Amino acid sequence: MEVKFRVKKNLKGIEGKEVVLRSNPGFGGDCGIRFKKGEKYLVYANQFNGRLQTSGCTRTKLMKHAAPDFKEIEEGVELKVEQGQIIKSFL
Repeated sequence: MEVKFRVKKNLKGIEGKEVVLRSNPGFGGDCGIRFKKGEKYLVYANQFNGRLQTSGCTRTKLMKHAAPDFKEIEEGVELKVEQGQIIKSFL
C-alpha cells in the first residue's frame, strides 16, 4: 500500500512538502502500518529500491505518542554500545 503524507517538519534526509510512503499491512508477518487519514504521525522510514518505506518494526507512531522521540531527536542522543550492540544512534 502507498500512502501520501504532507510533511510538517523534515528531521532527516527528506525534502519537499509531500512524500509517498510504502507500507504493506498484511504482508510479511503483518508488519505493515495501517495509517488512518487525518491522523498525524512521526514516521521512521528508509529507502528501498528508490522508494520510501516503513513498517511496524520501526518506531513510527502517532504524534500523540511521539514526545519522547522528539526529545531524543532534538537533543541528539549519542551512540551507545553495550556488549557489541548499538542501543541508540540519533544525530
